[in-house]
Amino acid sequence: MAKGSVRKKGKKWYYRFYVEDASGNLVQKECAGTESKSEMEKLLRQAMEDYESKKFIAKADNITLGQFLDTWAEEELKTGILSNGTVGTYLQAINRIKQHPVSRRKLKTVTSGHLQQFMDIMSFGGTIEDFVSKGYSKDYVRSFSAVLQQSFRFAVFPKQYISFNPMQYVVMRHKKDDMDLFAEETDTDNGKVKPLSFEQYQKLIAHLGKRSNNRLLLLLEAQSSWTVNILIRILLYLAQSYHEYFERTSQSLYKSTKVKMPKPELYIIYTGNRGRKPDTISLSKEFFDGADIDIEVKAKVIYESETEDIINQYIIFCKVFNEQRKLYGMTEQTVRETIRICKDRNVLKEYLMNREMEVVTIMMSLINDEQIMKTYWKDMENTLTDKITHDKDRETAERMIKDGELSLEKIARYIPSLSMDELKELEAEIMQLA
Repeated sequence: MAKGSVRKKGKKWYYRFYVEDASGNLVQKECAGTESKSEMEKLLRQAMEDYESKKFIAKADNITLGQFLDTWAEEELKTGILSNGTVGTYLQAINRIKQHPVSRRKLKTVTSGHLQQFMDIMSFGGTIEDFVSKGYSKDYVRSFSAVLQQSFRFAVFPKQYISFNPMQYVVMRHKKDDMDLFAEETDTDNGKVKPLSFEQYQKLIAHLGKRSNNRLLLLLEAQSSWTVNILIRILLYLAQSYHEYFERTSQSLYKSTKVKMPKPELYIIYTGNRGRKPDTISLSKEFFDGADIDIEVKAKVIYESETEDIINQYIIFCKVFNEQRKLYGMTEQTVRETIRICKDRNVLKEYLMNREMEVVTIMMSLINDEQIMKTYWKDMENTLTDKITHDKDRETAERMIKDGELSLEKIARYIPSLSMDELKELEAEIMQLA
């Protein structure tokens, strides 16, 4: 059973009790209320009963994807900066996702493969158990991608239910209604070429996967501030990617047969100024002074160059964004100015013209995440300040009680942050030590 108490700070009463976080640790939760002590005690009992009834599903090991999406909607989506229309669209997308079998999986067991399967069936159509999709337009499917991207990012931080976002490996695939890569346009018009069904497409991908076991596995990680700690993140991403690859190709690590796996190539896209930074960084050199260690991670670093390839354009896009952020802060104006400047400079122009709204939505969610982090640390700072102030007031009250010159009622008037109950408890502790 949760334990709690009420206390008075200034004119208001507060209640506080301990709850279990995602890691199983007890953390204190405090809520401000009214000027009535009895009302706050009633609210405390209700809060603790509500916590006890919901504690089971609140643990990261037990919560399903569907339950988590409801939590994200209440705690971030509805309280965020998105317009009412966008919020309504995202809520509809959540209800649709909850009809799919993946919503019943435990959040910690949802992989990129599960999410890719969901996105594909929304794009191409198909049936999984009682879930039926006819295949939908790009714009409609993008709303599902945005919901999953933002909610899983929320699960990583601040919730800390999972350690990384599986949506970063999911891609949006669509039907190609305007072109055919394998035939002349006249052949298609005459009906000589038939498009692949989704089932045929899946079989083709599976066949190519069996025939291309030596293909490279590329892990790209973009960052704007330099830190060699990214090597640790890449190591964790690589392990997770291999795990999902073995699951996808139905290879067992517990049989005597040696598994087949792609050779990894690791790259870091660095969007800051290069200066004297190296072309390659390694785990042994950065963390173990170049010693011969049992596991090694090496990553090639890609900086801005004179080329016009897609990666270099992405780096320029990030630099333009950083410049605009200095002018306008973390605002929608920064995002739209970045897009306008890049289109004028022919940087990612075609992509930005076709997907401007999607880019704005995703970048605004990133800005919202940063604001959440700032609010979190501000709350932590305020909590620490309140604790320091409370401790100092308690020390002052202790000296007054020991002097014996003032009654508890007068001390309470001089130090309103301490309730009469707290002063009585303090007096009793002093009497026991005397």
